[in-house]
Amino acid sequence: LTFHNIQRADNGQYTCTASNSAATDTSQAATLTVLERPGGITVQVTTQSATTLHATIDVGFTGNLPVLALQMRYRTSDVPTWGSWAPVAFSGTRGTFYITGLTPATHYTGEVIARNSEGWSQAVRFVWRTRDALPAEVTSDPQNVMQPINSTATFNCTGRG
Repeated sequence: LTFHNIQRADNGQYTCTASNSAATDTSQAATLTVLERPGGITVQVTTQSATTLHATIDVGFTGNLPVLALQMRYRTSDVPTWGSWAPVAFSGTRGTFYITGLTPATHYTGEVIARNSEGWSQAVRFVWRTRDALPAEVTSDPQNVMQPINSTATFNCTGRG
């Protein structure tokens, strides 16, 4: 039995059967395991704030080999230059990462890749927007004002941020 142009669908067990007019004999099963780069990667943003992001990476297909590394990189969506690839902590087929120091109310694009002994997966992109910054902190409360009817009243307070 010879396979040409092996594909993922060829994974499985195969037997050989010989027969003639006297008898039929079937071999024990042999397993064909197709080795390939990882794939089927998904990214889920689990929490985000104005300046941080927490996300989970799942490798859906390992290529029938252990995952050896996960990496991620990101950029603001309006800038074409990517940041450097950074390692992602993982166990088995799941990794998690945090990004801090982000700019509030900004659109970002990220990419993740996975590696096994066959090589790196194709990059998978994901996008997110950081939340708006928290409002300024009031540092002094306004004072009560008493004004006659049909006049203008102004309340003053100070803040920072």
